[in-house]
Amino acid sequence: MRQKGFGLIMLMIAMAIIAFLVVGGVYVSGVRRERSVIETGIDATQQIEDIQNMLNAHGEQIKTESQE
Repeated sequence: MRQKGFGLIMLMIAMAIIAFLVVGGVYVSGVRRERSVIETGIDATQQIEDIQNMLNAHGEQIKTESQE
């Protein structure tokens, strides 16, 4: 007797492969999101340093103008 279609074992194997792909996709997505948060923090820190430098330069400019 010849069997047509997929057997129970083949369906279980296919479901296991799909489950591995889904779990792997969720893991990779989480890693990418974590990196983007870190990169955002680094960018924010750089912007704060730039603003501090601009304010310091402006303060020095005001001091030199007031001394003249």
